[in-house]
Amino acid sequence: MNLRGFARFLFFQGNAQLGRRKYQESLELELPDTDNVRREKADTYSMWARTEHDFGFVEEARRLKEQALSAAMHIGHVGMRQEIRSHINNLTGSLQEDVDKQE
Repeated sequence: MNLRGFARFLFFQGNAQLGRRKYQESLELELPDTDNVRREKADTYSMWARTEHDFGFVEEARRLKEQALSAAMHIGHVGMRQEIRSHINNLTGSLQEDVDKQE
């Protein structure tokens, strides 16, 4: 959680490349393979997608949203899986609308 917060901070500081590396680093940590960790991974992808979107990297944001949804599919608990998928779609719901406006 600290790394992904730092990653977003780096985007705000104008260093998207380093921010991306910190997001990736947070996803590569060796953590237990539990539903809670899987949920955090999906949430991290969705936060990263939102950050990319907020800074104008729309295509990358769409790619990361798909990564978030894919990561969420690994959650075994049905209720938790549905909840995070809904959260991802709400958090990143405007991505497609913004792409449509740009085209």
